[in-house]
Amino acid sequence: MNYFFLAVGFPEEFAAKAYLEYQRIFMEVYAPAPFPSVHWTLKSLQDAGLQMGIVTSNFRANVVKALGNSIGFFHPECIYSKDNMAGISKGEAIASAMAKLKASPSETIFVGDQPADWEAAKAAGVKFLGVTYGWGISDEDKEFPTVREVSEIYRYISGRAICTT
Repeated sequence: MNYFFLAVGFPEEFAAKAYLEYQRIFMEVYAPAPFPSVHWTLKSLQDAGLQMGIVTSNFRANVVKALGNSIGFFHPECIYSKDNMAGISKGEAIASAMAKLKASPSETIFVGDQPADWEAAKAAGVKFLGVTYGWGISDEDKEFPTVREVSEIYRYISGRAICTT
């Protein structure tokens, strides 16, 4: 976000202040509603016996606020965010979560909405599922499978859906 403020013309000192203010209040004032089917999808994945973690470039407070009670579906030691990754890359965070969950790369799938998420999955040696309802992946991306809606994630992982590739 700091780079965004710089890109739109904020002087460096004001960009830093705006970034701190963003971290402090954005989710309190502008908290988004979860995408439709988030709770159902996460519950279905957990009920299917899957363990889940989060690796995000967002702040933990923003993710927790956006997910609400659904945050409980994720293993608490496997929530990696911008403010707690201690300088490791997303790929390294994925590998760390796999180690904590005793999961192999062949049984792990990373779901993301950015090309950088796909790169992180490749770095960690895991499968990737792109979501087109996010910020950076579209139906035109053909290097990996994609889904258009949250509920399709469960269907894809459980083998009950045909997704674009």
